[in-house]
Amino acid sequence: MEQMKEFRAQRNFYISGTALILWFVLKRLIVLIQSFAQLKAENKAVLKQAESASKTARDLMDATKKDEVQAKKDNSEIEKELMIKQDEIKRLNKELEASKLDIEAMKRQSENLAREYDSLSGEHSKLIKKLEQLEYQNQGETKKDN
Repeated sequence: MEQMKEFRAQRNFYISGTALILWFVLKRLIVLIQSFAQLKAENKAVLKQAESASKTARDLMDATKKDEVQAKKDNSEIEKELMIKQDEIKRLNKELEASKLDIEAMKRQSENLAREYDSLSGEHSKLIKKLEQLEYQNQGETKKDN
């Protein structure tokens, strides 16, 4: 009977030891599964974040390309306007030079007209004086005749 008690004690000891080891193994397995699940969730979150960042970067690059294209169009339009304005400035400068020449010619004409007027005015004065002298002489002769 003693052997039976010893056998049962050994059997219970081995069952308890095996149960304890099994409990430690299961505990470690649960910890590993939990950390795996956590890493998997973090991986998904990082992938979503990377996809979002990638999409945002793509959108920004597309917007930048659109802005560059628009800027090129705007630059070409501005260059066209600049060329038009430069041509207009050249044309207006030519007109200004022509106007200056016209003004200079008008000034010379005006000076010539003033000189001519002065000379004609002098002649007119001389002729009026001569006419007055002739009339005075005519009056003197008519008085003598009377």
